[in-house]
Amino acid sequence: MEIVQKKLTILKKIPSEPHSAIKSANYFDDLTVIAVTRRVFSRQTHRLTPCGKDAFSLELITRGVVKLHLDRMSVTLQAPVVFWIGDRFRNFRFEYLDDGTPYEHCWIDFSGVRGRRIYDALCAFSDNCAVSLTAGNSVEELFGELLNKFHMDKEIYHSDIVLGIEKIVHQLYWYGALRTPQAVDDPHRILEAAELFRKNPLESFDIAALAANRELSLMHFRALFKEKLGAPVGEYLTMLRMQNAATMLEANRMRISEIAEICGFGALSSFSRTFRRYYQISPRRYQNKIQETGGAADLPSTLLPAPGENANI
Repeated sequence: MEIVQKKLTILKKIPSEPHSAIKSANYFDDLTVIAVTRRVFSRQTHRLTPCGKDAFSLELITRGVVKLHLDRMSVTLQAPVVFWIGDRFRNFRFEYLDDGTPYEHCWIDFSGVRGRRIYDALCAFSDNCAVSLTAGNSVEELFGELLNKFHMDKEIYHSDIVLGIEKIVHQLYWYGALRTPQAVDDPHRILEAAELFRKNPLESFDIAALAANRELSLMHFRALFKEKLGAPVGEYLTMLRMQNAATMLEANRMRISEIAEICGFGALSSFSRTFRRYYQISPRRYQNKIQETGGAADLPSTLLPAPGENANI
């Protein structure tokens, strides 16, 4: 009887509402979300604004062109682009570049220990404090979801908002890798080739033809690509295909063998080894975790793995 009574006492302490349980957990308390805001600006230059100590902002421009001034550094931001502001600089200011289009701006202000970690990681990722996006990116959708949840009930949805910010950072690492908005010396159009890969990651590419089109030998093209993108061509393509493989596994509409073939792998065993090399989990286990949890399994945000097998390119 005493054991039963103890069990009943424990059950009484468990919140009946799932969001209440998440809200009471302190795992997410290391990030304070101060504001999530969206505005449309027209022909306006912002005043010089001081960067607050331990205060950070992750910002998205979905339309228009502006120039961001951070102390003596200036960078032109053309939508869609994500940038961040924090206390590595003393002041910031936006300058509206009138191309006839108002600029649409969404931002998330936050602080806390996790906020510091996010800001420092992003600054290490890009010296220009910004990453350009491609059309159809998922980052804009994530910003929209956070905006809605913050204004519906920022307390109840606090954990969702924190995880949403982490997802945005994850997407910036995966999809915006080394696509910082700056004047780039790229006479051989290497970044153009990388953009072609990003837009069509599942296609089979003739790398020799791409090199010849740029009046480069295959060896020279590969060397320039690795220099500018930080990864060999094959590894870069495989990274993009693994992203798509994870998405297809989440959809759970195809056999793993079919996904392997679509991603350019002739053998399922080769695909499985490569997926595990990127995500530290097998495709089957990843799919099972999704079914068990009813959502996407957590994946590490490592950008590139150690050298290994690549899909056919």
